[in-house]
Amino acid sequence: MAVEIDDRGKRFTEQVHKIPTRVVIQTTHGRIEGMVHVHPEHRLSDELNQTTPFVAVTSATISAPEGSCLVPFVAVARNHVLWVIPVEGSGESHEQR
Repeated sequence: MAVEIDDRGKRFTEQVHKIPTRVVIQTTHGRIEGMVHVHPEHRLSDELNQTTPFVAVTSATISAPEGSCLVPFVAVARNHVLWVIPVEGSGESHEQR
């Protein structure tokens, strides 16, 4: 990724465009429904198989035995994910490519 620095030291990087994909994620502690953002050249499974320790989920509803809440962002630890299901009608189907 190219980085440009102006004369005042401000850093500019390329903007990364991703496709939001609605998913349901079952974790060891509850269920999360929200948007996982997928690179246009990747499938949802490619995005989930990355080596980073967390999956970023936006517009998330977190449901657990203690109750549920709506949050703008949650980072889900990959080692706590049991399964992920894409929600139909959430935009482009990455698994069909």
